[in-house]
Amino acid sequence: MLLFILLLCYPLGYSLVVSFYHWRLTSPGSFRFAGLENYAALLTSAPSSVVSVWIPLENTLTYTVATVTLEFVLGFAVALLLQRQTSRSGLGFLRTFVIVPLMISDVVIALMWRMLWDTYGFINYVMNVLGQPSHAWLAEPSTAMAALVLTDVWQNTPFVFLMLTAGLQALPTDLYEVANIDGASPAQSFWHITVPLLTPVIVITLLFRVIFNFRDFTKIYALTAGGPGRSTELLSVNLYQEMFRNFDAGLGSALSWVIVVMTVLMAAVFVRVLWRQTFEG
Repeated sequence: MLLFILLLCYPLGYSLVVSFYHWRLTSPGSFRFAGLENYAALLTSAPSSVVSVWIPLENTLTYTVATVTLEFVLGFAVALLLQRQTSRSGLGFLRTFVIVPLMISDVVIALMWRMLWDTYGFINYVMNVLGQPSHAWLAEPSTAMAALVLTDVWQNTPFVFLMLTAGLQALPTDLYEVANIDGASPAQSFWHITVPLLTPVIVITLLFRVIFNFRDFTKIYALTAGGPGRSTELLSVNLYQEMFRNFDAGLGSALSWVIVVMTVLMAAVFVRVLWRQTFEG
């Protein structure tokens, strides 16, 4: 309990207190009470303002929705495909191969994909072979976000695959046998047996992916640092810039609590859905 208080409760409480103060770390004498001014500055500033969270929020929601949707669709498809395989000889190797990206650290993945997205990288080489011009994928506002999304999809689709594979293997086989005897098609068995029984696992998987992607930082900062311009500046990157570039501890703390509240609200929605599916039928 003491470790819990020291490592979690105290830092959270301290950041909450600081969020109600004006405090620029480069000016020790600037520590003064501000009330809700930091939160007002974040939420009421014009979108073009560097203080505003609206552009980072829009980018964060776009990034989160795109990555989670693609990861879920691809992970579910691969899980179903490998689950249907009857040969066990190569199944273990395929599953191991699929989850390899999940074992690589974010920094390594960011550096690797930064070389792949480079103007003279492998992706542009393939584009040239196909007769298409090269692109500065990470330096063009129209393509930078798509490059980040595809990078995260490559890394984290295996997580969805792993979770859903575990859920599929735990499903009772007798229900499928009864459905087959009753003349149900594979599509009917999928929608009326697989999906309902797998819903708790699906909700938990989406909950983890939404939370992790909503506060993703390492890959984003290593690949684009929020650029070009502010086209890939997520809330986490905006928080880093306010706290460690502008040294505005008050504003940075307020932004961190805005992110915490958003994350808790999203988690509450998923937990409510999971509760209803598990305990309320």
